[in-house]
Amino acid sequence: MLLKKLKNKISALTALILLCLSTESRAALNLTETIYTIPEGELSASFHEEAIRLDDNYRKENWSLGIGVLPYLSVWYSFDYLHKGIIDSGGSTLGDSFLKIWLYLGDYKSIHTGLLLNFRLPTGPDAYSNSTWRNLSFGNNELKIGPVSKIDISKSIFLHMNIFYVFRQEEGEDFYNGFHFNILKKETYTNVFGLNFKSEDAFLSTGRLKNDYIICSMAFNTDIIYPLIPYVEFYASHNVYKNNSGENAKIQIEGAGINPVLTAAGGRYFFSESAYAGLYYIYNPRREKKFIKDIFGFDFSLQF
Repeated sequence: MLLKKLKNKISALTALILLCLSTESRAALNLTETIYTIPEGELSASFHEEAIRLDDNYRKENWSLGIGVLPYLSVWYSFDYLHKGIIDSGGSTLGDSFLKIWLYLGDYKSIHTGLLLNFRLPTGPDAYSNSTWRNLSFGNNELKIGPVSKIDISKSIFLHMNIFYVFRQEEGEDFYNGFHFNILKKETYTNVFGLNFKSEDAFLSTGRLKNDYIICSMAFNTDIIYPLIPYVEFYASHNVYKNNSGENAKIQIEGAGINPVLTAAGGRYFFSESAYAGLYYIYNPRREKKFIKDIFGFDFSLQF
């Protein structure tokens, strides 16, 4: 009897998650994460091609592969490849890589929620010392964490919202040495495994947080004209410390000298529930010097 009840609960959870995988919310948008859980045991592959205008023109490719680990847990690995000029006139290089972990939390009537962790892996050029690829590659560690939500405004109109805190590595900083897991050492407990903000040796110490930033974004989309899904997005981020006077505080990148505001519009055409292709445009109304001004992009995704 107990085994039967457990099977019924698992079946109900699986059905609930599959319901959340309807096409109106499948896959993250360009500025906004969405409620998207890959079915257990399945793979999701995606590709983005972008023409980016800073003060010069660049092109960026992003390749991503995700796997459904559990009915409520998905993991993605992705990497960027960067090109100076639209046709590689100034050379190419590998950009940063990303490990994204998604935990689906559940539905509450018309509200759907989950938790996202996104680790930036510094495989690209260092933005602190290399200005050529700045704002396309950071080249240092970051950890982005926060809730993702989707609200069903109506049967065909949906609101997606993100609030992320981004832990950023300072130049020359050992990013992960603030965590302490050796249970045989006293420092592990005085630092509360790295979560004691009053300790200088902890990951959450006040000194380490001065170059962090917060991201807020939202998107609206609709399936009224499915198989075409149009959407609009709004994105902003800001430094945690307004008066950060560190050496790199004024460098012209997000989370330092730039607090960007971006808008976007696009659409995705679904050939089936497991494959789509899309076009999008991202616009920076502030037009800051040495920062992204426009992005024209194409994306494609396939689940199998």
